[in-house]
Amino acid sequence: MKCDSIKMEVVFGNIILNSVQAIGDDPGKIYVRYVVTSDYVIIEVADSGPGIPPESLDRVFDPLFTTKQRGTGWTVKL
Repeated sequence: MKCDSIKMEVVFGNIILNSVQAIGDDPGKIYVRYVVTSDYVIIEVADSGPGIPPESLDRVFDPLFTTKQRGTGWTVKL
């Protein structure tokens, strides 16, 4: 399998940072699970934060979409 390791590092760093920010000051957990097959890798990340508001779920894959105040996040195009 091929991928841009630098971009993947940034992507996963952002995902983990989002989880940490979502959990906030409360004690919380971040779960990372992966499955490797001969054709692909599946990676799942979950946290014990409040989750994504239901009204935002249909937009989570829109470029530059955020539930944060403007200027607090950034995205990386894969």
